[in-house]
Amino acid sequence: MASRLTVLLAALVGLGCFEVHSEPGDASAGGDTDAGRRDPPPTGTDASPTDPLPEPEPLCGRPPCRAVRISAGSSHTCIVLESGRVGCWGANGTGQLGDGTTVDRPSPVAVPGVTDAQDVAAGRGHTCILHADGRVRCTDLDGRWVDAPVAIGRATGIAAGTGYSAAITGRGVLSWTDRGPAGWTWTSPVSEQIEGGELHVCGLSASEVWCVGEDTYGSLGAGVEASSTEPVRAALERPAVQVSAGRGHTCAVLDDGSTACWGAGWDGQLGNRSAEHSPAPVIVSGLPAALHVAANGHHTCAAAGPEGVYCWGNNDAGQAGTTPGDAQLDPVPVPRVPSARRVAIGVSHSCAVDDTGGVWCWGANRQGELGRGTSGDDWEPGLVSPGGT
Repeated sequence: MASRLTVLLAALVGLGCFEVHSEPGDASAGGDTDAGRRDPPPTGTDASPTDPLPEPEPLCGRPPCRAVRISAGSSHTCIVLESGRVGCWGANGTGQLGDGTTVDRPSPVAVPGVTDAQDVAAGRGHTCILHADGRVRCTDLDGRWVDAPVAIGRATGIAAGTGYSAAITGRGVLSWTDRGPAGWTWTSPVSEQIEGGELHVCGLSASEVWCVGEDTYGSLGAGVEASSTEPVRAALERPAVQVSAGRGHTCAVLDDGSTACWGAGWDGQLGNRSAEHSPAPVIVSGLPAALHVAANGHHTCAAAGPEGVYCWGNNDAGQAGTTPGDAQLDPVPVPRVPSARRVAIGVSHSCAVDDTGGVWCWGANRQGELGRGTSGDDWEPGLVSPGGT
């Protein structure tokens, strides 16, 4: 995947859609002259499997602890609490939990020293945080928190995908890879939201969805299967209010509460009672009015407010919220979750934030993805404790 991403970025730069920044500390760009600075690792960074793990910082000082943002990577999940603290759990092989170790965590652990987070974005093997002052920090390949290696100024939105990170800035959408500061600027007027898929990026601006990158099975939504080095507008028939980019498919919530999906559909992740791909958006059938949608892996979930959560697509580990088995071609109601404002899903697990700020997760749990301090897959949702262990 890394080589495909490298080729894609090179093509984007070569065609002039993205602008390369070779001097990440250039103050004339309006950015931080300390871009790329590494924070010192917290105590315990060098912990080995035979050493005692460092005691995690308390994530929640005093209940109730309400989550206001949530994001999932392949096998890890992170939340932002009302307090501005960030907690993560699940896979940690590349230090993506940001706790100073590379040990998987089956319960939430706090990101040390962070009390001003506005948003969090979990990529395949790394995590980024948007701070209140507009600064962006991400975990690097050593699991250390590093300032964005390009001059971004004050960011207003972030995304993380497979080997890359992105931010909405005053100069457009700026991205960088996890191996260095070679960044690019997407000059399309995306100003409201950005979402990172595996090899494509989508953004929301003026109720329109724009996508760029590799068009896996039509994931850009233009109606044809054709990768693009320039942003293309998804062929939606109604204004969009939120978008989510997955591995090979993309979904958006529209202004009337309906949900549209496009791209890969082999496991029914488009929600249109079919296992066929569609390069043009199709409306998800049988779904109540949605507030938020999440696409990843080969499945999709939507938050439907007081109607709870609905999921569809691949269900081999119970990630669709029903007994593991065949793929779900229609949205199915997920049991036990009383309400849902936001959803975030990994490759084989799913999570939702309810109206009280509680976090529920279900599906695969091989690396602690469910955040309950347990192991073993579970298709029935369980409440994650923001207090951690």
